[in-house]
Parts: sequence; structure tokens; C-alpha cells
Amino acid sequence: MPNSKKLVYILNYVNADDSQHFVHVLRLLQHLTQRGWDITVLSEKGGVGTKDVMGCKVRYLSEKGGVLRIFRQIGALWSLRRQGYRKVFTRISAPAGVISAAFAPLFGQITYFWLSGTVLDADANKPFLQRLKGRAMLRFIVKRTHHFVSGPERMLTYYKTELQVPERKLCLLYNDIDLTVYQGHPRSAPADTAIPIKLLLVHRLSPVRRTDLYFKPILDALHQATQSGKTVHLDIIGTGPERQMLDEMLANHPAAPYVMFHGAKPNNALNGYYSQADLFLMPTYREGFPRVLIEAMAHGLPVVSTDAGGVLDIIPDAQTPYVSQRDDATTFGNNTLRLIENPDLWEHLSQENLDQVQRFDTPKIARMFEDMLVETGK
Repeated sequence: MPNSKKLVYILNYVNADDSQHFVHVLRLLQHLTQRGWDITVLSEKGGVGTKDVMGCKVRYLSEKGGVLRIFRQIGALWSLRRQGYRKVFTRISAPAGVISAAFAPLFGQITYFWLSGTVLDADANKPFLQRLKGRAMLRFIVKRTHHFVSGPERMLTYYKTELQVPERKLCLLYNDIDLTVYQGHPRSAPADTAIPIKLLLVHRLSPVRRTDLYFKPILDALHQATQSGKTVHLDIIGTGPERQMLDEMLANHPAAPYVMFHGAKPNNALNGYYSQADLFLMPTYREGFPRVLIEAMAHGLPVVSTDAGGVLDIIPDAQTPYVSQRDDATTFGNNTLRLIENPDLWEHLSQENLDQVQRFDTPKIARMFEDMLVETGK
């Protein structure tokens, strides 16, 4: 009897370097493999040939992308269909999603496209032709792909409304986090008041997230805390187009001595920053299922966030008082100050986050993924 548990998983880039972003996908696929799935990963770029990466078969379509990857993806889908692979799951990449939606059904394959993020309104700032191309690709994917996958729950409503994805095509799938890698502990107030309180912010400094909107209220909160006798440091991990603007905002602010930009860091270097932090800040205007949020929760960090994307579906109820509306930067700053000045709240919030993040443990999401594939792939 042919093995029906065969899956083609397509993403933009992955390699054996544990520092790059999509490595967590391979951990999830490892768990599916342990559940009996035969998985071939197609990476649009990042190498040549087929390699074993973290126990997954990865077939590279090109070194750096370009037109060649299109023809190689078509060829790979055809050859894999002949080997019995009937399910094709594409993550995020619209070009790969278009190719899968156009050709995989012709080969008798079932297609899935995963996307999460409230970024469609940001397209208004792109050049007209680029905006037109992006929307056209997404419309084609919505029309031709069999299943449009997203998470958390609010994102299904978002895509149903914004992209008019038919409800029959929508599937819920959470992001996962390997809790054997991200091992946190409850936070509590420093025993020595001379020890600095450490805040951590991790994300790309992009206009999509509009960090500049929240930066001054954060700096004001730091300054007010120092005025009351506390020592507070803010570590910022990430880089991007907004970095220069943030530098300019920081230059003449009295909180400047307490803020450190560390630039972009590889995934495998982040644990040290999480483990040393007391509080996590996520000042963001657009999100979907933010991975840094569940990473912070897995480390036991109390969180100050906006309500962008699916944040309110992810956090526990105890955290909601520290979630501001995304347009309300002043409240974001006030919430930051409130948590800095009330360390007696940290331990409870920390434990709530550690308990809540268990929902997203990789083995659980592997079962969720498998259930979705089985139920929709008949």
C-alpha cells in the first residue's frame, strides 16, 4: 500500500546553519517525520543539489533565486508526484505559492499556502507596479490553491476579510516553539536594587512594524524610571531601515546612556539575551503570529505589546492589561513604565506566560499539522 503520509514542504531559504530564521521549521518537520511522514523540503535558494539538513531531505532549487528556481520547482513537483507525494505545503513565499497553485493541481497534488501577517495595508507605500504584482500573486494563490493556512485565530478572520479567502479554504495552524531549546524560568524582582532592570526588544527595524512610533514613549518610560531611582537598560536586537531614525531620536534623549543597539543576531545567539532580560517589549504595528513573542514567553519574560495581528490570541489573560492598541503609543510607554515600577507583578506574569506557551510546543503543533493534512488531504 502506498504511503499517503508524503509531504513536499517549500520555503524560501534554509540551510544547516542554525543561525538563520527558518531553522525552526526543520524542528517541526523532524517531529512529523517521527510520526511516519516522508518529507522533502524544497528551498528556493541557499545551495545546489540535495542535502540532509537536521534530519530533513532538502532539495535546493538555486543559489540565489531568480528565474531558474521557477523551472526547477516545476520539475521537482512533477518528479516528486511520480514518487507518490500528493501534498504540497508552501510557507510565505508568494512566487513559490503561485507556482505550486498553478502546476501542482495539474500533477494531481493538493496545495497548501501558509501566510500570517497584517501587512496588506503596508502595501500602499510600495511603488504601484510592485503593489500590483504582489496583490495579483496573492489573488491567484487564493483562487487556485486548495487550502489557505494561517494562525492564530484572528488571522483567519483577517484573510477572510482582506483577501476574501473562502471560508472552506481556511485552515488554522499555529507557529510552534521547541521548549527543549527555549527553557525559561519565572522572573522576579532583583534582590539587589542596584542591579539594573534589563528590557529586551527583538525584531527587524522596519517601516512595516513602525518601531519609531513607539520609541519615544519607551525612552520616556526609561527616563522616568531612572528619575525615580531605578537603573534600567534596554537592549535592542535587530536592524533595518528605521535604525537611523531611531538613532536620531535617541541622540539627545536623557535615556540615551541606557539604550544599546546590538544589530542583527543569529537565532542561536538570542537565548543569551532572553535569559538575561527581565521584561520583553514588542512595539509593533503589524504582525501575524510573532515568533519572538512565544520565544519571550518560553523564557518566562513578562511582555509589553501592542494588539497587532494575533497577539491577543497568543498571550494569557493576565498579560492583556499590558497590551495597548497599536495606534496608542502613549499607552505602550505607560505600560512599560508600570511594569518597570512594579516588579512584584513579574513572577505571576512570568508563570502565566510559561504555562500558556505550552500550547505551542513543537510536538503538539506537529500533531495539529498532521491532523490538518489528514483531514484536508483526502
